[in-house]
Amino acid sequence: MNSGDTAEEVETFLRRNSVELPSLLDSTGTVYQSYEQSEGGFAPYPFQVLIDQQGRIQAVEHQYDAGAMRGRIDALLGR
Repeated sequence: MNSGDTAEEVETFLRRNSVELPSLLDSTGTVYQSYEQSEGGFAPYPFQVLIDQQGRIQAVEHQYDAGAMRGRIDALLGR
């Protein structure tokens, strides 16, 4: 989620993209701002790490593309 999103926007996004994972709601931007003030000003999200059944990292993404991630997961599961 982007900082500043409302709970309704988050719920709509999760439902539309069939995301069933816990998601951060940072409607005030407090969490995001804490990273902006850290060394380098780097906010670590969006950030997804896809790990296979053997514990190997298969993908690291800094943008969320639900279709692409679902495709990678399906490929790893042999679907």
